[in-house]
Amino acid sequence: MVFEFIIAAVLFLAVVVYTFNYMSSAVSTFSSGAFTNSLHVKGMQASELILRSKGSWSGGVPDALGVAEEWPMLSPQYLQNLEDYCEDNYDDGGGLLEKLGFSGPRKTFIKIIVKDHEGGIVCQCAPDSDMPEGSIVAHVRRFAVSEQMLPLSIDVWTWY
Repeated sequence: MVFEFIIAAVLFLAVVVYTFNYMSSAVSTFSSGAFTNSLHVKGMQASELILRSKGSWSGGVPDALGVAEEWPMLSPQYLQNLEDYCEDNYDDGGGLLEKLGFSGPRKTFIKIIVKDHEGGIVCQCAPDSDMPEGSIVAHVRRFAVSEQMLPLSIDVWTWY
């Protein structure tokens, strides 16, 4: 009788340990996928806000962050304003990250590169430091045209 109880207790503990181990590995995989999806959505939102809305720049300070003249045409002056604003106000209070809604308890960073049809950089907006090793990163590529009706590619990276 005692021997049967010991066998049942050992089997029960083995099942409990196996279940906890399985659940912890499944939850970490799920949460990593959820973080990546969240970053992808933030990148899409930021690219949509910047590329599809008309800019309103008073003296280099944006009332609205848009760079579009008329979608899908991007204004070279607004692109230059975005680059200048990003250099000076990337992480400041009320700066680019806050205007994009990236401030909060889990700080999200963004990198935007606009390239012309030959691959030359037209506009670059990035933090001073590079993406840390092991960061969860999402990438979005959008396309628009310049005032000369030449294609522009817009790459947006977001990471925690």
